[in-house]
Amino acid sequence: MAPPRQLPRSALRESPRLPADARHAISRLTYGQSPDLLDELASRGTEGFIARQLDPASIDDSACDAEVAEFRRLYRPAHELVGQNAQWHVQNELVGMTLVRSVKSRRQLLEVMTDFWHNHLSVNSGKRRIAFLLPSDDTTMRRLALGRFDELLLESARSPSMLAYLDNRTSRGDQVRPPNENYARELLEIHTLGDASAFSEADVEAVAHVFTGWTIDPGNWTFRYQADWNRLGPSADRDTLGWRPVAGDGSRENGESLIAHLARHPTTARNLALKLCRHFIRDSIGADDGTVRSVAESYLANGTDIRATLATLFASEAFRNSAGARIRRPNELIYAMLRATSADFPLLRENPERFGREVRENFMRLNQVTFEAPSPKGWSYEDRAWMDASALIQRWNLAFRIAANRSDGVNVDLGDFAMEAATVGEFVDEIGTLLIGTALPESERRHLLSHLGAEAGDPVTPRIRLRRAAIVGLTLASPTFQAR
Repeated sequence: MAPPRQLPRSALRESPRLPADARHAISRLTYGQSPDLLDELASRGTEGFIARQLDPASIDDSACDAEVAEFRRLYRPAHELVGQNAQWHVQNELVGMTLVRSVKSRRQLLEVMTDFWHNHLSVNSGKRRIAFLLPSDDTTMRRLALGRFDELLLESARSPSMLAYLDNRTSRGDQVRPPNENYARELLEIHTLGDASAFSEADVEAVAHVFTGWTIDPGNWTFRYQADWNRLGPSADRDTLGWRPVAGDGSRENGESLIAHLARHPTTARNLALKLCRHFIRDSIGADDGTVRSVAESYLANGTDIRATLATLFASEAFRNSAGARIRRPNELIYAMLRATSADFPLLRENPERFGREVRENFMRLNQVTFEAPSPKGWSYEDRAWMDASALIQRWNLAFRIAANRSDGVNVDLGDFAMEAATVGEFVDEIGTLLIGTALPESERRHLLSHLGAEAGDPVTPRIRLRRAAIVGLTLASPTFQAR
């Protein structure tokens, strides 16, 4: 067993409680507080922290990269993974790799936005062969997550996983049967316009013809354009959502031009702005809210640049005043608990696939498995979707398993958590500050004192210190920790 790790506490000693704006930035731009993050906020301040997170290339993430490199299988070309036909192994490792990045990466906003776009452009790794195609697509998604949406949308349109998931890989315009409309419909209804009333069935048919011939090379399982499969059909002679073809049949440029047009469509801007505002501010914000309009305007004015769009959102009063207005979804909660407790992953270094399997089981208990959303709409962003009685029990159970170091594949060492506290109140408050950046609200704090059978001013005894893991678990299970 590795020697106990002493958690860094320099920022905590200098500033026992983080300012409210710093806690808010952590809760929305990252997957939760960590000891390292405390130091960074103390040295850079909130605005400096946000600016740096918007520029992930400026952040050294080599330590995380070294851990992720343990998933050697996922670095192999797609055709090799298809040939090995080990779908469950790849699915498990994809979940494990995503968790390691989300917990360990210092480029936290990049990870948050990579997850956001995976959910917006959702595919399900459980469908045959999709899992084998996702590692390379995930690399592309991470590269463009803070880039330009038009480029991201184009990469999604020609990504093998999307082509396979929505069956565009077999869509041809040169046969008697009509082209497959699955991708065209989801492109309009989810990926871009986001409003079924904004387009017609004739628009879907036209868009489907434009993307005939966008397929997969069966030899290396990468994108291939099959020009002789492409026929514009009804899209050749009509205006489709303000777009017209730029070339004749057999031209890939038509699809690329249509993607660029849809990415810059005002309805797309409004759809993306609304989704981003619901994610980062509150899920009840309306499409006509002034902040949504401002974010949409920024998106269009900056040529679909995601970084500039987010900068506008983070500078808004609505964002600054939304602390605690969201509930952590299951994946966000798991990542936050592991970050707060400085979890280590020894099983990863022994057996990456088994590590991923153990991680996946935790996600299954909370009904949200990475890359396995039940429909192209992705996982719900509505708080009510995740907070029924059964879900709460599973969340509490997870909190106590992690605090007690009983989560398979994960090692939690509480280090020097609250070891210097003199009174029970200090004991409870220091644990709260280490996990959430401040002491718990008085109503929740009283529950912890009651659990210890002590008053805030009572001295800390050996019996109290033995209850340290229980207090950590109760803090992780608290309403304050569940919110973001």
